[in-house]
Amino acid sequence: MTKPGVILLAAGKSQRFRAATGRHKLLETLKNSSLTVFEQSLENIQRSELDIQVVLRPEDVMLQDFCQRAAVPYLCLESEGMGDSIAAGVRARADWSGWIIALADMPFIKPEIFVAVAQSVQQGQCARPVYRGQVGHPVGFPLTMRHPLEALCGDEGARGLLKAHPPWLIETQHAGCLWDIDVPQI
Repeated sequence: MTKPGVILLAAGKSQRFRAATGRHKLLETLKNSSLTVFEQSLENIQRSELDIQVVLRPEDVMLQDFCQRAAVPYLCLESEGMGDSIAAGVRARADWSGWIIALADMPFIKPEIFVAVAQSVQQGQCARPVYRGQVGHPVGFPLTMRHPLEALCGDEGARGLLKAHPPWLIETQHAGCLWDIDVPQI
C-alpha cells in the first residue's frame, strides 16, 4: 500500500466562466504569472511531492496535452458532477492509502497544505484546512473511506460523507485554501 495521493478534479464544465467569457477557466493565465489556472494548481501539488491523478473531460485536449508533457497520469470522464469525478479518481488509484480531493480551479493552495492533509489521512482521519473559521480545500479521506468514495455520483461530491465523518480541521494562515476561480477576476 502506498501513501495518500491527490485526485485533481478538472472535469467540470466551467459553465459560469464560459458564460461570462466564452473561454475555459482552467486555461486562463493568472495575473502576475505565466501559468494557467490548471498549471498552477498542478505545480502546487507537484511541489508537495505527493502522487497525482487528474480527472479531465474527454474534450479538454489542451489539458490532456499538458498532463502528457508533465508526465502526470490522467483519465477522461464525461462527468455529470463532482461525485462522478471523485469516484472515478479513487477507482483509478485504489492502491493508495488515502485520497486528497483537490479542485483544479483553486490555484492558490500551498504545497504544505497538501502535505498537512496527507499526514492526517495517513493517521486514519478525514481532514481539511480551515482559515479563520472557514473550511477550505483540499479534503482528505483515509483508506477506510474507499468504498463510500467509489460509490459517489452526481453533483453532491463528498458532502454527505463529511457530515457522517467530520474531518479533522487543520488551521492554516493561507487563505488560498478558500479561493476558487468561478468567474473572471483572476
